[in-house]
Amino acid sequence: MIKNIGLIGIMIIGSCVGPCRSSQTNNTTPTQSVAATSDLQNDVSLQHECARMFREIIEVQDTREQNRVEFEKTRHAFNDGLVAREIFSVASNGWLSEENRLATTAANLYSTGRSKGCFQKVTQ
Repeated sequence: MIKNIGLIGIMIIGSCVGPCRSSQTNNTTPTQSVAATSDLQNDVSLQHECARMFREIIEVQDTREQNRVEFEKTRHAFNDGLVAREIFSVASNGWLSEENRLATTAANLYSTGRSKGCFQKVTQ
């Protein structure tokens, strides 16, 4: 997965790539109202804060994917009769608990990023 991402690449996550439809700019959402109070385009401190947050989101999402892949191995082994039901149940409960924790962490990071204005449109 993505480990290093440049600041411009990070800011593109929240920008419109290609021609933006005018209807997108007329919608009023909490993210847009925050964007009016923060200036990601010119605030270097905010850019760095958002970049750190985006890297953390990527790390959390990468961990979720790695955990999913590992659990899939156990699930396949269980389906093939190579792992006992008790072992599968423990693995399943552990994976689900960790997945829920990481998903909550990611959701909180996205929410924080939106509230700070990290997902507003930035032009180069």
